[in-house]
Amino acid sequence: AETLHLTGEKESLIAMKKAKLTRSLMAAVSIVALSAVMYGCTHDGDDPPATEMMPVDTDGDGVADADDAFPNDPDETADSDEDGVGDNADAFPDDPAETADSDGDGVGDNADAHNVPNDRDNDGVADSGDDFPDDPSETRDSDEDGVGDNADAFPLDPDETADSDGDGVGDNAQAEAEAAARVTKVTKEAETKLAAIGDIVAANGLGGQAATDAGTGAGAYSLDIKRDRDGTTVTVSVQEGAAADPDEDEKFMLAMDLGGGNTMLTRTMDADDDGNVVTEVAIISTDIEAPKATAFAMVAGQELNARDLDSGEDADGDGTSTNDFTALTVVAGTDDANLPLIMSSAFRSSTQAVLSFDFDDTSTATMDEADEVRGTYNGAPGTYRCNGTALCTVNIDSEGEISGIGTGWVFTPDEEDATSDVADAAYLSYGFWLKKTTDADGVVTYDEIAPFAMANGMVATTGTVTGKAEYEGGATGVYVHNELSEGGGTIESRTAGHFTAEASLMAYFGEDDEVAAVKHNTVTGTIDSFMLSGGEDQDWSVALKGGIDTTAFSITDGTANGGGTEGSLSGQFYGEADTLPAAVTGEFNANFSNGSVAGAFGAEK
Repeated sequence: AETLHLTGEKESLIAMKKAKLTRSLMAAVSIVALSAVMYGCTHDGDDPPATEMMPVDTDGDGVADADDAFPNDPDETADSDEDGVGDNADAFPDDPAETADSDGDGVGDNADAHNVPNDRDNDGVADSGDDFPDDPSETRDSDEDGVGDNADAFPLDPDETADSDGDGVGDNAQAEAEAAARVTKVTKEAETKLAAIGDIVAANGLGGQAATDAGTGAGAYSLDIKRDRDGTTVTVSVQEGAAADPDEDEKFMLAMDLGGGNTMLTRTMDADDDGNVVTEVAIISTDIEAPKATAFAMVAGQELNARDLDSGEDADGDGTSTNDFTALTVVAGTDDANLPLIMSSAFRSSTQAVLSFDFDDTSTATMDEADEVRGTYNGAPGTYRCNGTALCTVNIDSEGEISGIGTGWVFTPDEEDATSDVADAAYLSYGFWLKKTTDADGVVTYDEIAPFAMANGMVATTGTVTGKAEYEGGATGVYVHNELSEGGGTIESRTAGHFTAEASLMAYFGEDDEVAAVKHNTVTGTIDSFMLSGGEDQDWSVALKGGIDTTAFSITDGTANGGGTEGSLSGQFYGEADTLPAAVTGEFNANFSNGSVAGAFGAEK
């Protein structure tokens, strides 16, 4: 044998060969053992059972190859999204479309078009350089107006961002121009109203006192105010010709119930050849009160004057059978004022033109054949009786309503709750009428304004009156409000509309020794608490002052002062002769540093 001198390298080589031989031997042993196990499983007879084999784990990661998605990779065992990348190495283990996030922004590389680090909105611009780090559609705001350049129609103009109508003018500038145009338009309209206020002459414009055609009466205005329990109804008509039938007159239409007894009515004419449309407006205020429930027989025209019992009976229990009036004689005929007061279900028919009812035949002393039916008269419950010596009749029109009533009817009101509503017959009405023209371009010109004030059911005071009296009420009219420059130097714009206000006056009549001589036959007062229809801020108050004509009981040499140019005041007192007047009405116009007003008032003692 050849003697070998081993070096360190050769020793290493020999060790490696030994290790390889050892592994080969172990593998062979394993194969033999496996064969023995398999042989034992298939061998029949009395041989003892083979020992159970351990599961194979090729990569030695503690997970058997049968359960290991990566049996040769000790770093991976599962692939949840089955994308070929183990869960440990997969940045998106549940997303088969993504495995990596190179820029660490939470968006997979496949979906991330930019792969820019710290780019929350994934628009390719890092958050540090992105004006809109959470908006992928924007990165810059050049004019620093809060709107990104992509969405900004005006990216270099901080005052504009949009151009809705695409005309090249920004929405803000356009809105300002439109607002300025509106201010100019309203100002011009208000200036025409201001001129109309200046042209006012103390003349009533409603209540039949307007100028009329001397030949036909056409053009006369009539004002009718009624109030029932449901509310107030105001009607304004203009007589179109000589005919006095109110149904033939042209009526104003209700435009708005302003509340508090204030009503706006209008009528609009057809446009002329140039497209101009004339409109008349009337705002009317009234202090008319709701009807008052009054005992039936205490109502004018409802005094009991008939009886529905035998003449021998003492109906009223006064010890005698004479003058025992228990009923009201129903006036026969077709009187429009009377028929609406009569109501009964028995007085209706859809087929008959005339209804007939029996009377009491006096030849049968023990019988009363007279028909009696329940109903109401002027709202009071009671009984209608055919109390004559012939048949009583009721005429029915084609609509089933009473059109006439014959003789012989009497009405007996129920004793306990028989009352009728009595309308307020003495009330004040005041306000203004105006005419305006709207041209084809929508420009309004106020042509004429006329305040008016009336006392309905009252007459002007007469006789000798001494003493003082205080009056409270309301006022209505038109106004022009001026918007002043800072410091109040110039008028920058004007607005106009209608107002309501409160009126209070103190009048001194005659030569009362308890009153200073300078106050004899004078009146003072204020119009304040103005409420403007446009809501403009103001602190307006008008001081009223004038003398009293003790013959006509009118206000003379009256003035109305609002702090600007002095205006005028006129008025009239109403009431019984030789008694302190019960009411006063008037018209006024006044000027302030920031506006002007004109209107009318009504006040009661």
